[in-house]
Amino acid sequence: MVTQGDATILTEDAYHQLITYYESELLFERALDIADKAMEVYSFTPEFFIRKADILLSLKLGDEALDQLIKAEGIAPSEIHISLVKAKTLAFLNRQEEAKQILGDLKSYNDPEVLADVFIVEGYIHQLNKDYESMLESLVIALKKCPTKSSALESLWIATEVCRKFKECAELMTFVINNDPYNYQAWYYLGHCYSFMCEYEMAVDAYEYSFIINEKFESAYKDCADLCSELKKYSKAIKFYKEAIDTFGPDAEYYFDIAFCLYQTKKYKDAKRYFIKSLKLDPYNDEGFYYFGLCLAHEKRWNSAINALMRAIDLDEMREEYYASLADIYLKLGDKAKTEQYFQMAIECGPEQSQIWLAYARFLVSENRLKEAMKILKEADDFSVGADLLYGMAACLYLKGKNKKALDMMAEALLEDFNSYKIMFDFVPTLQKDPEVKSMIAYYRSELNLL
Repeated sequence: MVTQGDATILTEDAYHQLITYYESELLFERALDIADKAMEVYSFTPEFFIRKADILLSLKLGDEALDQLIKAEGIAPSEIHISLVKAKTLAFLNRQEEAKQILGDLKSYNDPEVLADVFIVEGYIHQLNKDYESMLESLVIALKKCPTKSSALESLWIATEVCRKFKECAELMTFVINNDPYNYQAWYYLGHCYSFMCEYEMAVDAYEYSFIINEKFESAYKDCADLCSELKKYSKAIKFYKEAIDTFGPDAEYYFDIAFCLYQTKKYKDAKRYFIKSLKLDPYNDEGFYYFGLCLAHEKRWNSAINALMRAIDLDEMREEYYASLADIYLKLGDKAKTEQYFQMAIECGPEQSQIWLAYARFLVSENRLKEAMKILKEADDFSVGADLLYGMAACLYLKGKNKKALDMMAEALLEDFNSYKIMFDFVPTLQKDPEVKSMIAYYRSELNLL
């Protein structure tokens, strides 16, 4: 920083850092303002004209970007970076032959870093044409020539996802890491590759290496913790979410994620505490109120649970599980009218959810309303599919005395999803000891080679 009289003038590096920051935050108009200020001070520095052109291109203002590059060429006619950005801009303006000619000329250079940049721009042109296979090929060449070119990695991942070439991408990321072990982005995308390849433990390790290398890289914390949560490694997930909070500060989503992990491990008191923290920062999170309500229900604080669930419904009235949970609470309270009311509302919101139809039918059976339960299960067939509905209907047929039909339906369900047969016992507990039912379960267990 330089001071002239009352005015403070930033150094070139300081301006570049500011522009980079605003670009990373996608605040392109602000970045443009900084570039203009820099150009006022450093009017004969071509780099700021190039930065401005790049920003204008991000704003899809190709003609204006080209004007800046022409001015830059007037200052430094042989600057390679100008040619690279010019090729991108011409391609954006559908002048691809001119762009390819520039890149063709630049391919005569022997500098690996220059050649890597050339192939990155070539990848950009393929992306404009939605030719993702060619885009991927160009970016692979770029990284092979210069493994430290981190600017290629985000685009490479876009092409990898479209082409589904995760194994090949993992191999390339390993190559990059072998040449640049502290490349946190390469570790991060390696984590993505392993995740898509179902190598989940390796994915967690790769994500962790990414944020160990760059402790300010929030995406790696988030993806690592989320994956641990999906793998039901809740203690590990909580550890990473807490590390993210320690690094980036209080965050409603992280508090919610911690609370969800605690809820899954039945630590309802601790989960409540974190749901409250989350809701204080984001009082419009319907899922926060929903799970908070479920925690209260586990403590048998029924009225408080109902209030929390009603808050969730106020925020999103189209979530069938909210109504189903209310139905379950009112059933425990013995309020049969409200139980039925909320089951019906749940079905209206999520008719494709077979488990809600099943829960409603089970309630009707418990009320000795067998005919209505069977009607509900038949109606469910129009909206939902699943062996669970077949098991429910089989149980109802047994209760009606139609044992042969029940066994036929049970056989169909066992073939479709053997492991869900205990659904029948939820409807009719005495079926666990029925000789015909036990014999059929044993037969299909043997036939399906299930132990």
